Amino acid sequence: MKTNIQIQKLVNNTLKLSPETPVEVTPHPDGEPRTDIHVHIDSDSVLQLSVPCLPEDITHSHINNAAEELRSIAAAKHPFLSRIPGFLGWWVIFAGSLSMFSVCPVCGSPVCPVGIGITGIVAGCMALCKQYMKYLVSRVRFMFRRHR
Repeated sequence: MKTNIQIQKLVNNTLKLSPETPVEVTPHPDGEPRTDIHVHIDSDSVLQLSVPCLPEDITHSHINNAAEELRSIAAAKHPFLSRIPGFLGWWVIFAGSLSMFSVCPVCGSPVCPVGIGITGIVAGCMALCKQYMKYLVSRVRFMFRRHR
């Protein structure tokens, strides 16, 4: 049977935390085979893992699976990283549509690397505007409404 200290060491080793990081292990109150683990990262942040077994059956793979699930949820909710695929998609769309009709502003040739580079930069600016314009407009409106 694993003690709370053994589980704390297992969690700290698996998640690569310092040994002083407090970890609370709580078996599910209904006797259901589930254990809740609360890792206190700092005074404000608590990481909650839910492991589908009793405390004495917890292994390294249980902690690792719960941590991977939390990482994927955190990445999906990240304010910047979750928007990268959308930005890249819009950039490809704008770059493709602009490159059909673009020519180099210096030499006038459609296959000039300068023209293709400028098309990529303009497409990136258009993708940023497409993705963040609603946010920027709302911030500007908020600033002007606040000063009335």
